[in-house]
Amino acid sequence: MNSKKTICPNCGAVVLFVPAGTWMRCPECGAAYGGDPQTIGGKDTFMSVIKVICWVMIIMMAIVGVTAAVFFVGCVATISKI
Repeated sequence: MNSKKTICPNCGAVVLFVPAGTWMRCPECGAAYGGDPQTIGGKDTFMSVIKVICWVMIIMMAIVGVTAAVFFVGCVATISKI
């Protein structure tokens, strides 16, 4: 068997999805999903975690950039008053 067991998003059981035409059916709860069972809970979840991490990093870099700009303007304003 080349198929791998995956977690059913509906019931949460570790199962080997049964092919039913173009759909894959969970033998435990009977829920049917279209497409490859590996993409039901695997790649999409990983990619969404990566996207969230990227957005958090972008926001943190923006905050650091604004803070550095405010600090720079404050230093220039302090030096120019002398």
